[in-house]
Amino acid sequence: MSQLIVTAPGELIGTVWGMSYSTDLTDEQWALLGPVFNAPGKRGPKHAPDLRRVVDAMLYVSHTGCQWRYLPESFGPWTRVWSQFRRWSRNGGGPRAALGSGALRRCLP
Repeated sequence: MSQLIVTAPGELIGTVWGMSYSTDLTDEQWALLGPVFNAPGKRGPKHAPDLRRVVDAMLYVSHTGCQWRYLPESFGPWTRVWSQFRRWSRNGGGPRAALGSGALRRCLP
């Protein structure tokens, strides 16, 4: 069952429960990758609590070829996903850190 919480026109404050895509990470995969992506920085937590949704959105774009602006709303604002992708692309974090730790290789079949 899906539930969408909207407080004002165009303002999504919840998530769509039960909505999943074939590109989403499984709970087992996130259990391996989550600690790598959520490693605290020198100034505390580096990411918002919706990081798994952001990573799932990046995988969706990668697998489908979807343009950032056309990401399904269930992933949240496309600008949030694109901004995180851009930061990781510039500083070598995120997926590169997961590859370096070996966590990503353990997740792939």
